[in-house]
Amino acid sequence: MCSSAVGDRARGTTAQKAAAFESYASRCGCYAVVSERERERVVVHTRELANIRDLFGATEQRAMLERSPTTLKYRTGMRVVQGTKGFVVWTRQRAK
Repeated sequence: MCSSAVGDRARGTTAQKAAAFESYASRCGCYAVVSERERERVVVHTRELANIRDLFGATEQRAMLERSPTTLKYRTGMRVVQGTKGFVVWTRQRAK
């Protein structure tokens, strides 16, 4: 088990830390709703900052699941992780 799962990130093995570093990507930017039609609910994320040069300035289209004045919920594209297919659902909420 990875040590970070139990709350002590510093105790991870060198291999675990290297794997985490190699797979880490961070980006931020603006979200824009481009379509709210029932079958075409799309949100676009434009990356304004990123820790990986190839991610900087790119855009991603995502399927919007929910939108309210305080919440934006969307789904990523299908991914395969360790042989299992799936997607991630993100929820963004306005700070109170």
